[in-house]
Amino acid sequence: MSIKTIRRIIGAIVFLGTAIVLFTTVQASVSFWDPGEISAASYSLMVPHPPGGPFWLMIGRIFSMIPFAHNIGFRINTVSVLSGIFTIFLLYLIIIKVIENYRGKDYKNKFDAVITYISAATGALAFAFCDTFWFNATESNYLYRINGLSHWSFVGCASYECFGNFYFCICRYNEKVCNR
Repeated sequence: MSIKTIRRIIGAIVFLGTAIVLFTTVQASVSFWDPGEISAASYSLMVPHPPGGPFWLMIGRIFSMIPFAHNIGFRINTVSVLSGIFTIFLLYLIIIKVIENYRGKDYKNKFDAVITYISAATGALAFAFCDTFWFNATESNYLYRINGLSHWSFVGCASYECFGNFYFCICRYNEKVCNR
């Protein structure tokens, strides 16, 4: 089995594990605080709070029209669940990139690669199952999950283009300062 295959298998485990847990614990309908109001506003394309999160409301409206579940609240909550799943998967990839930028991409053996991938999976899953993330990933709330997905997407794009060199410089500077 190649290192690339191991990386993909562990990534699939992170993705599917998060998906199973979030889909089994998702709010089945609307709740009695902001997510209920946001779901209703998304369904009717209204503005719940200024600024209103128009992008999230449009995505919620699209999901409310797709007939994959009977309850419209569940359909709109699915937006947060999917955003949460992809956020955790992106975090897994970003952690791998940061570790590889620090340690180097050339693994001495498969055990070193597995340690890197399991460390990244542990970090991503720890974030997935912390109380705040889990709570907000199972209800329709435009402030947290789709916002988190957009932020982690930006960090992911930056890490694959220029973040690695920046992070490498910071780590080398810290080594020079700490080893005086």
